[in-house]
Amino acid sequence: MKKHAVILICSIMLTASASYAEIYQWTDKNGVVHMTNEVSRVPEEYRDQLKTFKPSKKNNQNEPAVQSEPTQNAGPELYGDEPLEWWKENFRKKREDAQAVEQSIAAKKEFMKMFEGGRRGGQIYDAKDVDRYEAYKKELPADESRVNTLKDEINELTRRAKINGVPKTVYGE
Repeated sequence: MKKHAVILICSIMLTASASYAEIYQWTDKNGVVHMTNEVSRVPEEYRDQLKTFKPSKKNNQNEPAVQSEPTQNAGPELYGDEPLEWWKENFRKKREDAQAVEQSIAAKKEFMKMFEGGRRGGQIYDAKDVDRYEAYKKELPADESRVNTLKDEINELTRRAKINGVPKTVYGE
């Protein structure tokens, strides 16, 4: 039993002393930097240019990690492959386009409703109003298709934004 205790103590001491071993660094003729913890592993021809690093004996685990300051020229933070401003601009533009098409649809439907109601009541319209009614009647399906496409694009952009970690305030959920 004492034999096992002695072996255990010796191995602990060797492990502790090995953790404070010196590190040797040299650069070979090809410019490759090598590091080892044993001088015997350094080729003879490079021993004269050895750099020796001695680790400090104090416990560095209690020290706080050094916070690196962001550099001024780091550039904008990217979400996916795009900066935050790109995401904001795309959401703004798609929402504005969808809203404009929806307003156009509402105005056309209102005109068509009034036009059809007036015809039932005996109202007589000039050729300009009739042409306008016919044009709106033809444009309406394309406008509704366009607003649905824009909504699909917004949904896809939202899905991509979520995947890429864009803040919720940008895509509005």
